[in-house]
Amino acid sequence: MAVKRGNSRVRVTWQPDWRLTRHLLGAGVAALVLVGLTGAARHISDPENYPLRTVEIPTRLERVDPALLQARLQPVLPEGFFDVQVRDIQRAARTVPWVRQVVVRSEWPDRLVLEIVEHEAAARWNEDCLLNAQGEPFDSGGELPPSLPRLAGPEGSAPRLLARYGELSALLAPAGTIRRLQQDARGTLQLEFEHGLELTLGGDQATAVLGDFLTVWLRQEPDERERWTHVDLRHTDGFAVRRDATSSQRG
Repeated sequence: MAVKRGNSRVRVTWQPDWRLTRHLLGAGVAALVLVGLTGAARHISDPENYPLRTVEIPTRLERVDPALLQARLQPVLPEGFFDVQVRDIQRAARTVPWVRQVVVRSEWPDRLVLEIVEHEAAARWNEDCLLNAQGEPFDSGGELPPSLPRLAGPEGSAPRLLARYGELSALLAPAGTIRRLQQDARGTLQLEFEHGLELTLGGDQATAVLGDFLTVWLRQEPDERERWTHVDLRHTDGFAVRRDATSSQRG
């Protein structure tokens, strides 16, 4: 290409802009990749191509109702393998009484495996639910095994009270089995043995005081022990004993 300027000629050489070319090529490749990915996503998300055919629960369920679990899971189970929403499944399963944890695992090409962890009941709590071994209240669906110890206390006190129950049970084992432990808002504890004797003690009652009670109580004759109905251990200079004065036998 030549351009005339006055009496002289100026030669102009055209050179392509490769940067623009590279940008255009890059944009074209990106568009093709995007179209490909979109098509692949549509293919994968189509339940007819990759259906979810099997939901397996290999866990042996001791307390969980399988029929109720299936009914709660059904609305959140997708048709497609790649449409599984783990959190939705976990939330639905945990609404079933006795379900504590759910582990969801996808297995190619069409299987979903649910590992169910059940609560292990450690005690009854406030008469209307249960405590698991971690001190967490949980819904048992109205099932309250009578053999479990009964614990009661203010909201949020369950883990500490369950731990305290374990400590007192070990310490007071020579006196019998504790069937009830209750804590009031001030921290005062009341416990009851299987044989009916009740103890009242402060929340931070020293172990030495409980040891003194055991020493004295174990020295009593069996008939005298049966007369003891209540022992108040909150005194600084000993403890107070209330006896059944009407009979030496408990009803």
